[in-house]
Amino acid sequence: MAETVRELARMAPEAAELLLVDDGSQPPIDPATFGPLPFPLRLIRHETSQGVIPSRNEIAQACRTPYLLSCDDDSYPIDGSVSEAVGYLQAHPEIFGLSFPYVEGRARKPMNPSQRREPYPVRMFAACAFMCRTAGYRELGGYSPWLVKQNEERDLSYRALLHGWDIFHYPALTMYHDYTPVARNMDRQDFLTMRNETSLELLRIPWPVALVKRYMHLDIPPGTHRPSNGC
Repeated sequence: MAETVRELARMAPEAAELLLVDDGSQPPIDPATFGPLPFPLRLIRHETSQGVIPSRNEIAQACRTPYLLSCDDDSYPIDGSVSEAVGYLQAHPEIFGLSFPYVEGRARKPMNPSQRREPYPVRMFAACAFMCRTAGYRELGGYSPWLVKQNEERDLSYRALLHGWDIFHYPALTMYHDYTPVARNMDRQDFLTMRNETSLELLRIPWPVALVKRYMHLDIPPGTHRPSNGC
């Protein structure tokens, strides 16, 4: 967490505010440990853990700015300009949010690499590397609590696309995600991933297409009435 705050201060000193949810950590987070920051820090404390989805939704509800840069406690920008990403959203009101390329772990493995330099439309984003319109997030109702965790980004992306908004990948800003399996229940995570993927395909994609996608491993956007390969 300290590294994330430090890097956000370095990469986005112009930010209006840093919103931080302490979701029941012990000992509680002490903002004084971060030292002087170029922006105000507002801490929301949960005495008992509420979970990742309620915490992210609470941040969006508390956000006082038109645009929200979404980071995990272990993710932050490492290259590019946050202000320019905001400017791109301002110039394109049809876009709900921007997905950013990110690298993961100490090996800095590229997780969503692209050879393109200009922004282009995509179908979803990762919550650890994403910027969106605050009002749009609220209008869509945020992440769906019933998912618990895993694939909540896919669900919100589907709903944004069905609402008529676009999602763009923005290659000019790169994020870092210091992912580690420590303190993660991987069996439960795998279960939720499988459950949520299947549920979302049946809920957000027309059923005949969802079944084809499930059994043929096709990548089909929501609202499509036949597989994109013409089958």
